[in-house]
Amino acid sequence: MMPAKGGSGATFLAANLAYVLSTKGNRVALIDMNLQFGDTMLYLTEKHPAANIATLARDAERLDQSLLESSMVRVSDNLWVLGSPESPEESVVVSAGFVNQILRLAGEHFDFIVLDVGRILEAVTVHALDDAEAIFLVMQATLPGLYDTRRLVTVLNSLGYGRDKISVVVNRAEKNSEIGAAEISKALGYAVAVSVPNKIGRAHVLNS
Repeated sequence: MMPAKGGSGATFLAANLAYVLSTKGNRVALIDMNLQFGDTMLYLTEKHPAANIATLARDAERLDQSLLESSMVRVSDNLWVLGSPESPEESVVVSAGFVNQILRLAGEHFDFIVLDVGRILEAVTVHALDDAEAIFLVMQATLPGLYDTRRLVTVLNSLGYGRDKISVVVNRAEKNSEIGAAEISKALGYAVAVSVPNKIGRAHVLNS
């Protein structure tokens, strides 16, 4: 999940997607890749994590399944969450190579990996997007949202991500919005894959 603009609700959707997948009997890893200002953990648990992606990166040489899972918060039988660094300056220890390493390892032991990715296209983010099977670009049906989404689609296309990888998700969609799916598709050159209604309710919170 990648927001086209701040406040698009990508984290909300990432948390709910991961939870729903886990209820179907899948082992799911939700990884917060918004390294400077991530808050994915808050959507799913009140537990304070003992580790995060930055502390795990410091132990990259001994990374294995046991260390990975012990660094994550298990919020239900099938759902594990790896949080972002506690402070932005800690993110410097997370390298692009480590991102590849952790995603390969997670891919061996989880059925699904959901990444909550920030909108800043730094090297670490690009490596995560390279490894992803699908990019869900989350936007809201507003003029600023449409403008930023169009710019981001152009950048993603220039990085080699095309129609087989990018899906547009309209979050908080209003039934009578002046900017509908047809207008969005015309402006972006991409059909709207999913529209999430505005009145969907609060995110599911697991107080485990």
